[in-house]
Amino acid sequence: MPNKSNGRAIKVKVKPYPFSGELEQAGAKSSINILYVSTLGFVAGLGSQFVKVGDRYMVSFVLPTFDQSIMCSVRVVKTYDRSLENSAQKVERMGEFHFEKLTDEHKARIVSFMAAIGQTK
Repeated sequence: MPNKSNGRAIKVKVKPYPFSGELEQAGAKSSINILYVSTLGFVAGLGSQFVKVGDRYMVSFVLPTFDQSIMCSVRVVKTYDRSLENSAQKVERMGEFHFEKLTDEHKARIVSFMAAIGQTK
């Protein structure tokens, strides 16, 4: 996002990942950290939330620097759990979600975001 200073544009680097989002199922909402997004879906850090393969959720998030929101139904396709310590007391949970019916407008927003951060050419 360029800033103006003395008539010159100054580029400010913004880290694209992770950014926050929200999952909703049956009225229950939980925060997630989106680690990677594509037109197929996304990978997210779930904190302490547990999800199962096949579960369906509504996701909402705002793409960084674009200030454009995405809201869509998603399905869990993979889960990743990793122990953070020798004991199994602390676990890092991640999930891979696929969009079920991404609108053309939302798809275009994601493609623009991916191009802007250099994820695609």
